[in-house]
Amino acid sequence: MPIRRGLLPSLLLSALLVLLCAPSARADGISGYLEYLYGTSSMKTRDISGVSSSTRNDSFLQRYNLAMDKTLYPLLTLSAGGLYEDTNAHATTDGISSDSSTTRLSPYVDLALKNNFVSSGLGYRRREETTSSNGQSTPKLIQNEYTANLGWRPAGLPTFSLFYTKRDFYDELRTSQDLQTESYTWSSTFREIKGLEVNYGGSYSQNRNNLLQSETQSFANSGRIAYSDSYLGNRVLFHTGYSFALQNSTIISHGTAGLLYTAQTAQSQLFATTPDTTVVPPTTVTSGALTAVSSFPTVNLVLPQNTVPPAVLKQNNIGLVFPSPLTVSTLFLSVTSKGAAPSSVSLSQVAGNFSWQVYTSTDGVNWSGPTVPTVTTSTNPADFGISESGFLLSFPAVTTQYVKVVETPAQIPITVVVPADIDAGSILLSRLLSFSLVQGKAGTSSSSSNIGGVLDVNARVQLLEALNLSWDFSFVMSHSKSDESSLATTYLMSNGVSFSRRLNEILTSNGRVAEDFSMDSQSKVRNSLSYSAGLNATPLPTLNHSLVYGGRTDISDSGTSTTNSVYLNNSAALYRGLSLNVGAGYSTSSDAKSGDTDSVSFTAGLDMVPNKDLTLGLSYQDSTAEHNGGGQPRTTSFIRNAAVSATYRPFVALYLVGGYSIYMQNDRSNVSLVNYGAGWSPFAGGDLQINMNYTESLTSTGNEKVTTYGPSVRWNIRSGSSLDLSYNRQKTVSDFSGSTDVNSFSAQLRIAL
Repeated sequence: MPIRRGLLPSLLLSALLVLLCAPSARADGISGYLEYLYGTSSMKTRDISGVSSSTRNDSFLQRYNLAMDKTLYPLLTLSAGGLYEDTNAHATTDGISSDSSTTRLSPYVDLALKNNFVSSGLGYRRREETTSSNGQSTPKLIQNEYTANLGWRPAGLPTFSLFYTKRDFYDELRTSQDLQTESYTWSSTFREIKGLEVNYGGSYSQNRNNLLQSETQSFANSGRIAYSDSYLGNRVLFHTGYSFALQNSTIISHGTAGLLYTAQTAQSQLFATTPDTTVVPPTTVTSGALTAVSSFPTVNLVLPQNTVPPAVLKQNNIGLVFPSPLTVSTLFLSVTSKGAAPSSVSLSQVAGNFSWQVYTSTDGVNWSGPTVPTVTTSTNPADFGISESGFLLSFPAVTTQYVKVVETPAQIPITVVVPADIDAGSILLSRLLSFSLVQGKAGTSSSSSNIGGVLDVNARVQLLEALNLSWDFSFVMSHSKSDESSLATTYLMSNGVSFSRRLNEILTSNGRVAEDFSMDSQSKVRNSLSYSAGLNATPLPTLNHSLVYGGRTDISDSGTSTTNSVYLNNSAALYRGLSLNVGAGYSTSSDAKSGDTDSVSFTAGLDMVPNKDLTLGLSYQDSTAEHNGGGQPRTTSFIRNAAVSATYRPFVALYLVGGYSIYMQNDRSNVSLVNYGAGWSPFAGGDLQINMNYTESLTSTGNEKVTTYGPSVRWNIRSGSSLDLSYNRQKTVSDFSGSTDVNSFSAQLRIAL
């Protein structure tokens, strides 16, 4: 691939940076790095009808970073620096060639004052991006950002913080983009009275689109007051709190019509990682409830590069629930990478590696879909003034109370040139938002408002200390109202009794009985009774047995459903270096609509360590289920999995790993999977690392088999400087979509200054 003439100035810049960043300069707070990445890949696809296609991509990236930190006075620091990137790419698809190039320049400067009482700061950032394709350049895109902040932390008084941000987004001709945003956010917290916490926050933003001659304004307030205490020597614990949120948004269209995005009221986030094909009956994206979360766990939406994927990939189910059914058509899933929000332009360069589907539900258990949304990368469309970016999903409007996005983690190929603000192996889930859309008319203004609140009360009382017997109580009431929905109120109340007791030196027992009552905004009532009991025996330090019984009965307008299960697990360290785990269980469920299901499961595992250099493992899983009723004929299904693995490290610098597994399922042919790998560090300290991996895996649907193999080399030249070489071949075979064969090579040189 020809190298553009811009490479020579870049190499001269490299030499200048090396001179500037000599060891004495590093002591003055100057740092930086040079990075070069070359990648090439070829892909051949063939669908089930025999039609084939081939693509080849070559790319070369140069990246230069320089940063400086200087203490001007005690507690006053100045930070400045910049990043320059130049990317050239050449692609050929079925004989048709194309060339493209992108340059980015991102300087910044920050001034910060910090002490224990007050903090403040000023900042400026600029981003310039120029792109061309097949010799045709587009107008340069420019983003200017100005920030200011003030923080106050007086002793014994409420804290206060204020942030101001102004951004300008435009192209140099101001013909395709001309946006201006200003935002103010403030917050205050008071915790000086024991047990009492008061939080308040607010924001105001103004976004102007000069090309459409439209303007949106948003004003929001939120707060929470909470109180916690304990009584009678911590035998009684009590907590209560109330949260509220109020938002008003307005769109003013001076010229053409504009569109107003407003976050819908009282959205509660839901999350689960499904489906799980290792259980019977298998969970799928069309069945199964999600767990309510106050914030999403640390979930990576991509698989780390140059790592072996799990044998069976699992999908992320990211959902929302509303107090009452709402019309939903637009979702925004925000992400972070490298600890911050990447730019939407950077996200667009890796967006093609993601797969999205949207499902809806009326009860949060049975899901309808999928709908494949139209996906674009964007900042938060409800507030351009905040640093939040992600994926905007649009789909035909549907009225629902539950909605979820299903995402299958994928590996971004090592040959893809990734912008500096994105880590190709770590793009993390932040939050999911749903918007209502108001179409503004030319020459008029339109408004939208919503308000919501949540009251929660929790208590726990220890009744008998000898039995560790306790009673717990919780009550949650939520209310919401918006322009598109009337006042909606939901209730959830729970009572439970728990105990745990050591019977003797060998036996311990525990149990719980709980009753849940809920009523949704349509006054539909659901009652649930759950119960469990467990017995654990440890006759020897190396021998353990546990027996667990659990059940649940749900009563609602749609009928009664019951589940019961019992599981026995045993573990034993038979000899030094030899351990065995065996478990078995039985479960039964009954539902007036779906029928009855009886399941039996068995698991066994044997771990062997013959010596310090060798580790062996054997495992077997068997799950069988029989389903009857629900308007369907009696069916029997099973899933079985057997696996063997070994790890051998004859000396510190060399390791060998390998494994073989076979998956069996009643409605599919048996699938065998093989994986092995080797690693060698010929030099002391591991400065040179040579690896080879071969792996076979199934996708989450079980319909595609993916084979990946190839060597990689890493040379740690010195601290912060390295050279990585990698070759990778991946073949995907599917009975439904055909086959894909990808060969790729990459070379990356990074030099820390």
